[in-house]
Amino acid sequence: MPCVQISTNVCLDGVDTDPIFSEATKVVSQIIGRPEEFVMVILKGSVPISFERNKEPAAYAEIISMGGITSEKRHKLVTNAFKNRYHPHNNSPRIEDMKRKTDLMSSNYVQVKWRTQE
Repeated sequence: MPCVQISTNVCLDGVDTDPIFSEATKVVSQIIGRPEEFVMVILKGSVPISFERNKEPAAYAEIISMGGITSEKRHKLVTNAFKNRYHPHNNSPRIEDMKRKTDLMSSNYVQVKWRTQE
């Protein structure tokens, strides 16, 4: 069962998180090739995060799967999975307009970190 864990230091109180759950489920299902019914999404807001020595709005995502993440799929997950995700409190910056750093730990473990640019 693929699992996406997304943590952000942004408070999600009052934010409609349904689109985040739907988008993450759909993208992971399509790329990994597992039914949406088997994709788990965990979303945590107000998590203390320091990135590049500052505490500006940031998010951290992990995608874990018991198989199904080949090198090609890992590349797609890292480059495409969150490209359309909007900052919850500002609908203007898309992920492709954000500074992104990626750390690939193994073929079944993907980490994506980003923060908004000034």
